[in-house]
Amino acid sequence: MPPPVDKYRLHGRVLVVDDVEENRTLMQYYLKRAGAEVVLTEDGVMALDGLMGPASKRTGPDAVAPFDLVLMDMQMPRVDGYTAVQQLRAAGFKTPIIAVTAHTLTGDREKCIRAGCDDYVPKPINPDMLLQKCQTLMARAAAA
Repeated sequence: MPPPVDKYRLHGRVLVVDDVEENRTLMQYYLKRAGAEVVLTEDGVMALDGLMGPASKRTGPDAVAPFDLVLMDMQMPRVDGYTAVQQLRAAGFKTPIIAVTAHTLTGDREKCIRAGCDDYVPKPINPDMLLQKCQTLMARAAAA
């Protein structure tokens, strides 16, 4: 019987934003294993640049492919995930965003949703939960 993570198939491009290299590597492993193309970045400033900056506005052969999903750590230096998500949503960014955070107290999920996230995954990461939420949001976005 295959491990639970092998039951998910992701089709699309995912941006993983996390300031801890081990977290980025772990999420990349699960996402790639499920079939996603994965791009990694280490903070909110870099995420905003990649999603709204000059590179995201390119056209032609050097255009940057859009993302189908963003996994956003909420506690990062420079620009935290809450601020990054709020800025993205204020600019009209519609791509699904999943908050990934070690903050798991009552009300933390709601805080992430209020900031503009579509869903929430607590750390330490449960790969089955992560991939199920990714698959659901990516399928919903593709159907819209």
